[in-house]
Formats: sequence, structure tokens, C-alpha cells
Amino acid sequence: MNETIHDSKFDNDCGINQHVLEKERWIDWNSNLKTSKTECETEKWELWSEHVNTPELTIQQEVFCPPGIVCLCDPDFYPTIIPDNLKWKIAIGIHPTKATFITKEKFSVLKRLFRNKNVCALGEIGLDRRQHRLTWVEQELIFQRMLGLSQTYKFKVLKPIIINVHGTEDDLCSKKAYTDVLYIVKLWCKKKQKIHLCNFHGTADIVYNWIKAFPNTYFSFLNNIKDFTFDQLRAVEVVPLDKLLLQSYYAEEQNEQRVISLADNADRLSHIRKEELCVILEKTFENGKHLFSL
Repeated sequence: MNETIHDSKFDNDCGINQHVLEKERWIDWNSNLKTSKTECETEKWELWSEHVNTPELTIQQEVFCPPGIVCLCDPDFYPTIIPDNLKWKIAIGIHPTKATFITKEKFSVLKRLFRNKNVCALGEIGLDRRQHRLTWVEQELIFQRMLGLSQTYKFKVLKPIIINVHGTEDDLCSKKAYTDVLYIVKLWCKKKQKIHLCNFHGTADIVYNWIKAFPNTYFSFLNNIKDFTFDQLRAVEVVPLDKLLLQSYYAEEQNEQRVISLADNADRLSHIRKEELCVILEKTFENGKHLFSL
């Protein structure tokens, strides 16, 4: 049954549209409601590795760069093919800042790519409430559509989901946003689902709540941890070592710079968590291999 969102009403207490929270399996792609470009586009997407803006992925040149994940989450730049011999594995998704621009045709491309054996994860997907409030319902619809996709195909092992969450500008730790996203994910995913909360900036309570609901939840932090509040630093400390990942900003055509960024990030984590740098590097590498089957 098609369902439009012209007359949707927001729940002002939690920010989630209540009819959206019923498992939406269909989006009215022909709806006249297509909001204009959001008021505050992110300067550089905070992807775990990089955003690729070429129609085809090519074989990487020989540079010193550890294995990792390339997140492709802009529908305008989905690759036409994914080679078998890429050093970095691929995640395919729809970044929440791009949710309002998705079309039925682009979603079909995403579904085809997601079934590719070289695509190891779904993401980035999520909610970004820094965007205009008029985009929130459509973000939630697309987010649920993607969660449904993650459970659709009969893979030997469910592919991990990479989730990006941002609250409103006055919600520094994105407490409401993380809580709302957790509520939605619980509607769709099994307890054993592997989840990667990228660019995590929440509190220790949020870490505990996610691990309680989904024990296979992993957390990664960007270099902005140097600006974290006390509550956010506490979250860095309480993440279990076997659920910790490294994350870098997008570094265009500079793989070496990405490695340097990861090393700096690991050093900061080492000081905050009072753990040896070599332990952080070794465990995050092992965690990434386990989560994404690298």
C-alpha cells in the first residue's frame, strides 16, 4: 500500500514520525514532496575511509595503506562496476544528507550493488538532524527502507550496517538522535546484527544501551575527540577494546595522508584510554577484520 508523507505530523517529544516507526516497506517515489537542497550541507562527509566520485572503481596503485572499507554513500556517484581485486572493501549506502535526493532508479542501482560479493557492508545510512526539519520524515523513510534491505537477501552471514547519527545543533552528544535511531533499528534487525556506529560522539550511557540491544555493535571515533566534552571522553573510555575501530576523514587521492590520520587518531585514543598505542593499533585492526571479513 502506497503511503505519501504530505500530511505527516511530527512527534515534538521525540522527533520521530509515528507512522514511520511502523515497518515501512514502501516509499511513494512518485510523491510530489521532494524538499529542496538542505540548508547546511556537510563540508566533507565524515566517512570511515573515503567517498569515491568516479563512475568506475580502479585497481589501487601500490602504496602503503592497510586494508579498510570504502564507503560509497552518494547516489550520484555509485560505481558502475566493482572489480574483484580491490585492496579496500566496499560499503554501499545512502548518507542521510543525501536521503532527500534518492530516486527509484538510483535505489535500484544500490540494490544491485549491495548484492555484489565484493560489497561487505551497508552504509553509511542513518539520520542527520542538523539538516532542515522538513527532511526528517524522508530521512526516516529512507533509513527504514535501507534497514529492510539489509535483512532481505539470504546471505550466508548478514552484512554489517554502518550507521551515521547526528542530532540537532543544540544536542552536542546527539542523545535523542542515538536513542531514536536505536528504537528504529530494533524494529528491523536481529540482536545478532553487526553494527558500526561511525563518527561516534555520544555518551557512555548511549554506548551501554547500544551494546545491550546489539552486542555486536562497534564504535569508531574521528580526530575531533580532541574537542570532546567530559561525558564524550567517558564514552571513549568505556567502549570495549574488542569493539573499537579507527576512522579517518576523507583524504582525496592521498592514501598516505589517510594512514597518518589514522595513526594520529590511534595515538589520541591511546592517551584517553590509557592503553599502549601498539595495543590500540593491533586490536582495531583485528576488530575491523572480524567485523567486515577483511
